[in-house]
Amino acid sequence: MIPAPVHHFLDHPEFRTGVAIGAALTALGAVVGLLAQARRRRVLPLGGLLIAAGFVVGARHASHLPNSIAVGVALLALGGFVAGVAARRRAWLGLLGVALAAPGAVVLATHLQVASGRANPRPSWIALLVVVSIAIGGPLVANFDRRFGARGWPLVLYAVTAVGVYATVPDTERALVLLGVSVPLLLLGWPAALMSLGSAGSYAAVGALVWVAATDGRGRQTAIIGAIACLGLLVIEPAARLLRGRRATVLAVLPTSIWTVLPVAGTHLAIVFVASRIAGLRHAISAAATIVVLESLIVVAALFLYEPPPGAGPEKWEEAG
Repeated sequence: MIPAPVHHFLDHPEFRTGVAIGAALTALGAVVGLLAQARRRRVLPLGGLLIAAGFVVGARHASHLPNSIAVGVALLALGGFVAGVAARRRAWLGLLGVALAAPGAVVLATHLQVASGRANPRPSWIALLVVVSIAIGGPLVANFDRRFGARGWPLVLYAVTAVGVYATVPDTERALVLLGVSVPLLLLGWPAALMSLGSAGSYAAVGALVWVAATDGRGRQTAIIGAIACLGLLVIEPAARLLRGRRATVLAVLPTSIWTVLPVAGTHLAIVFVASRIAGLRHAISAAATIVVLESLIVVAALFLYEPPPGAGPEKWEEAG
């Protein structure tokens, strides 16, 4: 089954539920964010927590959501918070972040079958993919958020990713809730950056998204691979920097302007399109994985076509978790 066209979003109660919750959280976040800007001139690292909390509430209201999923998301948020505190003290963020994300990732991965409501067992590689994707994806997204959160990009890119997940998975009940929650909340990142994902929120939001991909993608296994790959620039850009010895990518020298988000979001959208509508619709798992790997390598190469000078880019933004 292929998802309905974009203009059919409003036909689904799951999407309407998500939008209502997302709009309420956006209004609350805007008030809190404006107060923080007025008093401390800082971007609050709470956007990802709002996404994760909104998804859990919306999914419980719109469809069956086991209590264990909320527990898994909460464990990821806690792990992300600790990792964020450690990052400010220059701890070994990479290995520590993966370890801290592991408990929540395992909880989510071991409750895929409950969510699907099907008796037939799933291939074991799906649970392993979920654990690995969350444990690695959470720290990478948090890394992207630390570097570009003050610009508001992460919330915008996450919303584009949620669109890609919906466009990939054959069963869309939970994907519609996540999409509905994510779209209003992007307004906290653009045109004015009031919030970023935050470290705790990055882990929790990635966990929710990967779980949705594995759950709603059950009818076509390649959709799981494509939907997870829709994280796109959120994971590819920090991974590229780590592979190149933390050297800055071309994104680091983009001018600080509200319009800079347009080329960044456009690039991310192109990555999401290939992952969702090409890789995610293949019949063979090997073909989907090959497309995702090749796309990632091309993007990494493009990010280093121009080598910014040492120290270029936004100042490191310290967050509260």
